[in-house]
Amino acid sequence: MPVRNTRETYGLVSRLLHWLIAVPVLSLIPVGWYLGGLSEESILYWRLLELHETLGLGVFTLILARIGWFLIDPSPDLPSTLLPWERNAARLTHRVLVCALVFIPVLGFLFVASDGEPVELYGLVAIPPVGHWSKDVRETLFDLHAYTAYACATLAAVHILAALKHHFVDRRSSLRRIAF
Repeated sequence: MPVRNTRETYGLVSRLLHWLIAVPVLSLIPVGWYLGGLSEESILYWRLLELHETLGLGVFTLILARIGWFLIDPSPDLPSTLLPWERNAARLTHRVLVCALVFIPVLGFLFVASDGEPVELYGLVAIPPVGHWSKDVRETLFDLHAYTAYACATLAAVHILAALKHHFVDRRSSLRRIAF
């Protein structure tokens, strides 16, 4: 497998970045949703919050790496067998997912770092706060973080279903282009 993308398929780096982002994102969504139902008094709440923050920071770092990599090594051409509306939908879906995966962790970080306390990651790293913002601003940040994550989850589900449809129903090589 080539390291770089070809006109027909993704290279090793693109495939690694895709799956290193996809797997934690697919776990961040249910963990974040579950956190909303836990009491801050619970030790499980704080353990899952640390996990959520750490994975979110990791996804943010990887999505920035992905953007950088695709500036150097553009994506393969979309299959010519796609209908024009499918090509447009695929391009739009990918762009919105990338934007959301930058936006969501930034909002999450701003929410956590705006209470005046440092953001601690497993007691190993302390990120300084960005200030002590009002409750209304912090609630808005949290709501934007959550609703954008739900929208991203919906779009990711559409992306996954489209890939499966192209692979199993249409018998196209779309899934093989990104899989290992």
